[in-house]
Amino acid sequence: MEVTRNALLQSLRDRRIYGSTDLQSLMNAHNSTTTFPDASEVLRQMVAVQNMKVVAFTNGTHLKISNAILSSKDLAIHTGNIRDIISLDELGQFGPSPRSTIGIYYLASHRFLWPLFRARLIPIVLLSAFIFFILFLFTYLPQVAFLAIFQGAGAWVNGAFLVLGEGAAIVALLFEAFFVDETLVDIFDAVLVNEGHGELVTACRVLYPQGDDVLKRLGKPTHSAVYSPFSLRQIIEFIILLPLNFIPVAGTPMFLLLTGYRAGPFHHWRYFQMLDLSKKQRKERIRRRQLQYTTFGTVALILQLIPALSMFFLMTTAVGSALWVRDIENKRDALLDRHDMRLLIDDFFTYIHPLVPIPHEPSFRAAFERREDATNPTFLALLASMIGTLVASFPRRPKLHLKTEAEKAAFPHSVALVTRCHDVAVQARGVGYLDRSATVYDAAISYFLALCSGYIYNIRRCRVYLAESRTMLHVYDLCRQSTMRSPFGGPTSPISSSSGVSQDRLSGPAETPVDLIEQELARRLFYVTLAGYKSLQQVGSSDTPIYLPPETPTERYPPLPLEVDDEFIFRTHVEPQPANRVSQLVGFNTNVRVYSSYNSLSAWEIAFGSGQIFDWGRQRALLFECLQNCKAALANVPPELSLHLHRNDSADAAEDPWMRERRHIQYEIQKANIYVSQLATRSYLVEKYWSLYSIWKMYHRSSEEGGPGTPVKMEGDAHEGLDDAAQSDYIGKTMAEERRLVVGDLFVLLRSVNEVNMEPNGASFVCFSPTSPSGP
Repeated sequence: MEVTRNALLQSLRDRRIYGSTDLQSLMNAHNSTTTFPDASEVLRQMVAVQNMKVVAFTNGTHLKISNAILSSKDLAIHTGNIRDIISLDELGQFGPSPRSTIGIYYLASHRFLWPLFRARLIPIVLLSAFIFFILFLFTYLPQVAFLAIFQGAGAWVNGAFLVLGEGAAIVALLFEAFFVDETLVDIFDAVLVNEGHGELVTACRVLYPQGDDVLKRLGKPTHSAVYSPFSLRQIIEFIILLPLNFIPVAGTPMFLLLTGYRAGPFHHWRYFQMLDLSKKQRKERIRRRQLQYTTFGTVALILQLIPALSMFFLMTTAVGSALWVRDIENKRDALLDRHDMRLLIDDFFTYIHPLVPIPHEPSFRAAFERREDATNPTFLALLASMIGTLVASFPRRPKLHLKTEAEKAAFPHSVALVTRCHDVAVQARGVGYLDRSATVYDAAISYFLALCSGYIYNIRRCRVYLAESRTMLHVYDLCRQSTMRSPFGGPTSPISSSSGVSQDRLSGPAETPVDLIEQELARRLFYVTLAGYKSLQQVGSSDTPIYLPPETPTERYPPLPLEVDDEFIFRTHVEPQPANRVSQLVGFNTNVRVYSSYNSLSAWEIAFGSGQIFDWGRQRALLFECLQNCKAALANVPPELSLHLHRNDSADAAEDPWMRERRHIQYEIQKANIYVSQLATRSYLVEKYWSLYSIWKMYHRSSEEGGPGTPVKMEGDAHEGLDDAAQSDYIGKTMAEERRLVVGDLFVLLRSVNEVNMEPNGASFVCFSPTSPSGP
């Protein structure tokens, strides 16, 4: 969009238009321009064709074009039919690739590459020159004579290209696959190491930490070292395409382009090896960059047609392809420097994971080290959404890591980084993510995006993402897929702790093994969203009955997550939690029990309506029962999660001090979370009691005075005495006293927990209001 704005300014200057031009109005008009009449008609016809996939091609960014489509009255009606947006912005260029030629300068200016070139230079140049000499001596004139029948004088030029192409094919057949490929691998790897991407190279070969130069750091390959695999199909296609040179004028360019189209992706075969891509993933990457691969392969082929220098330019092409990989990796890391991302991931698992125990920490860290964010769009979206959640809920942490001037300029405040993370996550998921089967990671991405939106007070978007996460869990039945039981059992759903019905009865017999990591993540996410909806309900949202119906005897919630830390959960089995260590999931499940303490009240409100009086005596008794359940949820918390903890570090003296301190911080964060949740729930129930009492009192008074109010049927003899009982009997006195206790307990919490560890719970304090004016 900035490019368009600058182009507009330049156009105004060229036409000498000065003054107070309203640029923003012009830009808005540009974003909402109408289509040509024939374009609208053709688009309607395309949409009407069954099984036709409509795709938008653009040189703008994915996000800006999406907004432009929504702003256009002609295109907005077809939003649901436009299945994808393919943007040249992802390529980073809009013309022929210069990388094939920039490798020449790089090779000449970096002396560590010269030994590789010298080792092959003399034999390659001599043999290549000999092959081309023989071909021109014996085949050039006969082929020119044959081409002259069709092309006349142009046969001399096209004949030269034809002989050069034949020579290139022979040279490639003799040398590239058998003698030069190992050298090309060394060149490719050395350039990547020199450009700071040694982590990629270590996936395929040993990389020594020290050496006089880059080449001496390269060790033995750990996997097959192939720069470009020998392809008989490519050689046959090359020979088949040679007759295109018979076509006057257009024949030679067609030959070069078609050959470059096929040969271009082979220059990244080594890169695909490093990323360990499947055939499907390779095809997807090639499809997204097919234009670039075509231009790269075409320029590389033209250079290799130069007699005697074809092998030299083959080496410079390897340099260029490595520099292209560098650009791809640098752009992929454009979210943040990889070192900074690693620090923020550490912060996420320290400060956020105790509250939102998703994803599985060992698996995620292993995938990050494998650089799956380069190969797996879902993982990249998950990574970006996690960092966005950390920054949104704990904004001081990024300021400790992002210290360079470039980072400060790119992200002047935390909201800028949150917005960037949101955009990266949305673009990585793509527009068709709902067309494929969702996994627990897709649902987790939606939940993290909901948190990002909620913490920056974009509540509508928060509700949409939260509903999306909840819907994925329900539609794809992600929580109840287990066919395996833990050998040591685990807690059941919150209101059925004594019942085996909510255990894995829905999963059926153990026929097929299930990924226990994904099963536990799904259950954690279920209860994370439950806590989210309960929190929204406490501040007035009406979404909870729609997306989170209460548990019933026939429709049980899934079992609570196992109270076992991530390091003891594996895909096929679960190991016991050490007896001297309290699992993070203990605090998590305690928080769930707090929010589940008033499920029966939620069920009544769904049946009879929120804020409605239907049986005041039973309602007040139920509210009192829910309040007692809420207070009892924290009755048996372990000492590590108690407000009166005396820290004891002798439990595991052999443990790493940093890990011990990290766990202590996590306990403090969970402690703040569960006690704030309890205080908020207690306050919610007390204010609910007095709000209903005010409504009952109004109806009772209206019925006695014969006013327009409709009397409410009550159990018992009469209304007499209930007004006083609402404030003077045991329940009434408890509710009146509870409001004061909530405020007092809040001060106790603030004194007991370090304010730094309360920051991830900051929004809870914003929403929590223990001094509501309603009541007597």
